[in-house]
Amino acid sequence: MRPIKYALSILFIFAIACSACRKHNNTNIAPINADYFIFGTVGGFCPTVCAKYFKIQGNQVFQSYVDSTDQIKYLSLPMPSDKYAIALPALTNFPSWFTMHPNTNIGCSGCADMSYLHFEYKKNGLVYQWNIDYPYEAMPTEIKSYTDQVYNIITSLQ
Repeated sequence: MRPIKYALSILFIFAIACSACRKHNNTNIAPINADYFIFGTVGGFCPTVCAKYFKIQGNQVFQSYVDSTDQIKYLSLPMPSDKYAIALPALTNFPSWFTMHPNTNIGCSGCADMSYLHFEYKKNGLVYQWNIDYPYEAMPTEIKSYTDQVYNIITSLQ
C-alpha cells in the first residue's frame, strides 16, 4: 500500500508543479473585439499638432482632426467602406508581440525630430497603448513588417 501512496503523492506534486509553471496568456488583451482600435502617426517638431490617427470602431473607420483646443477628436461620419477595407489589416494583423509587451514605448518617441507610430485600444475597460519611433533600426523584428504595413495603410488612407 505504501508504494501506491508514494506514487500518488509524486504524481500529485508533479501535477501542481506543471500547472504552476504555465506561461501567462495575454491573448485576452488582443485588440479583436475591443471597444476601439486606434493607429496613426505623430510627427516631430511640428508648429501645430501634427498627429494623424484613425479609429476602427465597430465596422467603421474614423479619421482624426484637431479641435480648437489642440485636442485630437474624430469625425462623426465614418470614412467610406473602401477605406475601412484598407484600414482593417492594421487591426487583424496586430502581432502577439504587443500583447506580450503592453503599454510599451520603443525608441524615444517624440523626443527628436522623428515621427512615431501610435497604437491604442480599449478592451474590458482597460486602455493599452504603444508608441514606436518610426523608422527605428532597433525595432524588434517581430513587429517590423507590421509597422511597415501600418505606415503604408496610413499613407493610403490620407
